[in-house]
Amino acid sequence: MLKDKSLLKDSDLFEELDNEKAATLVGGQSLNPANLLNLMTDAGATWDTWSVDAYQLAINHSILMCNESDLHHKGFGGRFNTLDANVMAENVAYAGTDQEAFNLWINSPDHKANMLNPAHKNVGVGIWQCPDGYNYYTAIFYS
Repeated sequence: MLKDKSLLKDSDLFEELDNEKAATLVGGQSLNPANLLNLMTDAGATWDTWSVDAYQLAINHSILMCNESDLHHKGFGGRFNTLDANVMAENVAYAGTDQEAFNLWINSPDHKANMLNPAHKNVGVGIWQCPDGYNYYTAIFYS
């Protein structure tokens, strides 16, 4: 569990991760990140650990972006501090499919570098499908 839940929230709307509460408030649902993770590892990503803490932060951030209908990195510093990371990067996307999100990242030099950086030993990915059927993606990479 996260050490400091106060850093988990990016807005006053969510006190802590609660997918059922979020679905009621903003609509939508959480999606399994396994396919996206496979696309990233097939491209050469080499993380050691799936981080539940990073996942919780990532899904919460994706929910926030859905609620605000805005793609952003608000609260990045709080997520960095919560994970007590030495190095951290974050990719976000708004896409219809995992393949589309992956293509956005792999075709952007900065996002690709974040995804494939061998210094990042941990990963957490949260995908929230909004009522419009599109997905907000947050991937957190850190060591």
